[in-house]
Amino acid sequence: MKKLISYLFLLNLSVSSTYLLSADEDERERGGIEEITVTAEKRQSTVSDTSMSISAFDTSLIEDLGMQGANDLMDQLPATTRDAYDVRIRGVGRNFRALGGDPGVSTYYNGIYSPDFGIAAGEAYLFDIERIEVLRGPQGTLYGRNSIGGAINYITKKPTFESESTVRFLIGSDGRKQNYFVTSGPLTENFAFRVNGMTADRDGLQEGIGSGEDTDQTDDENYSLSLLWKVTDDITFNIRGNQRLLDTVGQSPIILTQGWGNNRGTDSADQAVYGVKRVGESYLGAQAFTHPTTGAVRYGASLIPGVDRNQSVLAFMNPEYGSDGSESVVGTFNTKVNSEDRCTNYPYTGNQSCQHVYFEHEGIQSDITWDVNDTTQVKYSYGLVDFDYTFNQDRDLSDSKFSQRKRTVLEDVHMNTHEITVNWQLMPDVEVTSGVFYMDESRKQTYSINNPIPSIINAADYGLLDAPVGFLGGASVMYFLGALSLSPHAVHGTAPMDDVISGRWGGSPEGRIYEYNNEVQNESTAVYTQGTWTINDEFALTLGARYAEDKKAALEVSGGYAELNLNFANGWFPGILAGAGQLGPYYEQLGLAPATMTNLSLINLMMGNATYTGAAGVAANGSPIAPVCALTATTCANPLRLNQGMPYSYTRTIDNNDEWSDTNFRVNLDYTPNDYQLWYFSLTTGYRAGGYVLGIGGGKDCQRDATTGVCLGGADLELATYDKEEIEAFEIGYKGLHLDDSLQIFASIYHYNYDGYQDRVNQLDPIRGYGVDQVTNSNGITNKGFETDMIYAATDRLTLAGNYSYTDTNYGEDYLVENLNDPSAPAAIWGDFTQISTVNFVAVGDAASLYTFNLKGNQLKGIPQEKFTLRATYEMDSMVGPLWWNISHSYTGNFSTSGIERALDRMPSRETTNISASWWSEDGDTSVRVFVNNVMDNKNFYSMETYDVTRDFQQTAAPLARRWSGVDVRYNF
Repeated sequence: MKKLISYLFLLNLSVSSTYLLSADEDERERGGIEEITVTAEKRQSTVSDTSMSISAFDTSLIEDLGMQGANDLMDQLPATTRDAYDVRIRGVGRNFRALGGDPGVSTYYNGIYSPDFGIAAGEAYLFDIERIEVLRGPQGTLYGRNSIGGAINYITKKPTFESESTVRFLIGSDGRKQNYFVTSGPLTENFAFRVNGMTADRDGLQEGIGSGEDTDQTDDENYSLSLLWKVTDDITFNIRGNQRLLDTVGQSPIILTQGWGNNRGTDSADQAVYGVKRVGESYLGAQAFTHPTTGAVRYGASLIPGVDRNQSVLAFMNPEYGSDGSESVVGTFNTKVNSEDRCTNYPYTGNQSCQHVYFEHEGIQSDITWDVNDTTQVKYSYGLVDFDYTFNQDRDLSDSKFSQRKRTVLEDVHMNTHEITVNWQLMPDVEVTSGVFYMDESRKQTYSINNPIPSIINAADYGLLDAPVGFLGGASVMYFLGALSLSPHAVHGTAPMDDVISGRWGGSPEGRIYEYNNEVQNESTAVYTQGTWTINDEFALTLGARYAEDKKAALEVSGGYAELNLNFANGWFPGILAGAGQLGPYYEQLGLAPATMTNLSLINLMMGNATYTGAAGVAANGSPIAPVCALTATTCANPLRLNQGMPYSYTRTIDNNDEWSDTNFRVNLDYTPNDYQLWYFSLTTGYRAGGYVLGIGGGKDCQRDATTGVCLGGADLELATYDKEEIEAFEIGYKGLHLDDSLQIFASIYHYNYDGYQDRVNQLDPIRGYGVDQVTNSNGITNKGFETDMIYAATDRLTLAGNYSYTDTNYGEDYLVENLNDPSAPAAIWGDFTQISTVNFVAVGDAASLYTFNLKGNQLKGIPQEKFTLRATYEMDSMVGPLWWNISHSYTGNFSTSGIERALDRMPSRETTNISASWWSEDGDTSVRVFVNNVMDNKNFYSMETYDVTRDFQQTAAPLARRWSGVDVRYNF
């Protein structure tokens, strides 16, 4: 593709001098209110004539605002925010990422559905984009793919039959270097082409502390080729293909704070492992906790590694243990990650720990349009998306060598879409659009949590657990585990379908603690029709309907490392240890020594991971055992076990298939009292299919009787599913021109009734009887709000613009969730804390209400109540000619990140101000833009997450760019 593009570029240069754009054709527009043509309703119309809430950005506005990606777009939109990978409009988005689910806001590229928002949002940094259309509200009757929250359509420029070329260079702070070119022109009388390319490089925006490198770097390139063929006077063929490669050091989460008690806001470097336990007031290192409602005081202290059970099999050591805090990144925008040369060598192999992203994408959008006659048009659209996305992320946010917890993801997506649309003038006053849509998608993902430490890399030495015991009739403790005592390592992927197998831990050279291979086959079909009857000069009625059906088949192969507590053998361990010459625990059992042993410490002694220190060790550091290897050792034959004790391996294979369907409709009444005003009243429904709970602990269950919910028996498993979402949206909108056409006002009020809200939460499962990390549906949600968007041509030189949105969402029914992430009230202090498995938790007892929240009456997460943008453009004369000054200020209010109304979960509000000055030559061929983004250098971030005790109550965020500046030069020829 690169060679072809280079050839076409040179070819066009040779003839471009005879087709130079005249100054009249390419002169910069000055002042006034510009109408933008959109295709939101599958027909060309202006924004002011389209009876729905829509924001549109054409080429000139994209250039003036310096928009280069998703964050810039979000700043300019009312009632719209983004998460790490997705968008929310009016509170409707996607609350979790899983292969088994669909986005709430659909993304389209040249009218072709794209499965991931980030692909279109970041391609070519929005270079050579004709316009961006953002549709708010459900789009269920004209879009084949479900668009329950809205739709974003990126439309690129098409080939031209007059030669034109542009080169562009941007140089900015933080080592930014962006190079662009585009060339377009005819190949024959009926055949035209357009090619463009770009490269972008940038130094790391996040300063790496310690041995780690700077993160959030960029090394990006994209090339595209578009062809336009006028087959006949009535038939036109368009096709566009692109190829993108991103190979870079990815962004790292920043640590806002972490820790509990006196350690809050620090690295907790005095804690070897994360966690807290309830102790007496006189206990060494005890810290007081005050009950938030009763005022009662209890005491807690740090866990003793190998004695007190670490509450997550995944957490392991605190990677900052023993550090002096001089290189802490807590509370800063700096980061700490491991950095190894091998990280730049894709594919990832071995045990490297680093922050790396590799993304390779190929896409095709094509259509054939046939104007059958003056009243009928038929259009066939085909889309292809094929990408490989892989990243290696440092998840402990530390450059520690003795603990290097990371996750690696490789995702392979292949999608084809087909759509046939028919537009026809049924009668002089009736227009109809009908269509059929089909999508076939395959998504595969390999995911692993890794930590290349001795306990994971090496096969387990079970020591005395394997030794024959006389008082057990010559059997070993492992014998009483049945098949587990005889089974070898359970190799990943060897379990029969819908079953799980376990075995001894045989080691993982890659340090894989947990891994899965997930696969989903999605098949989506929809038929739709929408017609508009122009009743008279003032009224028009639109009716639409769509039937959609989604079929999904899923497979999950998962497994990894876990530990078992062996409580059944607690009474045996002291006697076995005594027989091996370790009398200390035996004396404790007889009451001749202080009772300090725990089940976990006994297992560590049985396996030879530690030695008994008894009262002396307790007096010195609170521990009756001493590990045989240093806690920070990177090599060790008998490492200390930290979770439950006895290590084992497991693997399971589960599949399932299901389908969902729904019929949506739209009723819209337009009232146009004159040529300058439009009122519309609409009732629209939307739908999003259900999905599979892939890669989530609570997504596996036994197969149950459909009526009683009772397990059918055996080891059979099935993948859990969650139900579909449905929205009923009522909207009243106004679009009008005032003050001699100098003031444009768009406004709307809306009210949603929302059922089946899909969210990933920790929730009590009444059938299982404990809290489960799962995806569930919440009903009875209301969502209402107000939006306005204005443009005012104050003078021939000054244009003011802005938008404002107010969004009020509400859980309308009881919806109970469990949450254990409040550092002021650890469950180990105020409630009996039970860990059912490595991912399922429940707090029980009198204080359980501290951790169980009813979300009824609370706001949905991820959407601010208030959001606004103000823009101003001013044309100023200067010695070098006219200068266009642009200033943009955006505000996003605070919002909850969890649905629980707590200060802990509030994402702070943020503000961003950008300023630029643009100069254009008289012939319009040359432009120079100088800019400063985030002038006030605000430390903003767009998403936030708070973890529980297993991550030391860590609170992390995804940062936005700090202040940066640059020069952007374009030349047309």
